[in-house]
Amino acid sequence: MGRNADRGVKDFYRQEDSLNLGLSLMVDFVVPGDVDYSEFRANITTEAEVAELNVDMHLKYPDQTTDLVSNPGEVLIAPGEPLTLSAAVREELSPYQVNLRVGDTDSEGTTYTATVYGCR
Repeated sequence: MGRNADRGVKDFYRQEDSLNLGLSLMVDFVVPGDVDYSEFRANITTEAEVAELNVDMHLKYPDQTTDLVSNPGEVLIAPGEPLTLSAAVREELSPYQVNLRVGDTDSEGTTYTATVYGCR
């Protein structure tokens, strides 16, 4: 996605973290309020192969509602090959936040990189 700027895609946040035993990691990405996006994409990569990793993605809206927009269940993420999640936004309302939940008790010590893109 190196040439996304030419296609109306804006990389607006990136975070890397370690998962801890017994905890899933919830990562919130703030959506800039000055642009309306029609879709969001999240890429999740790891340095080591991770099997049966639980992942889901939510869009949070200003009316205090949340949409579960992607829940592939348990997935395999191979090193260097990103897992990509996509989500369309509601037509009448723009989200203020994208939330990713990555991991479970089996993912202790796993390091991953999550990048969310807003697409116009």
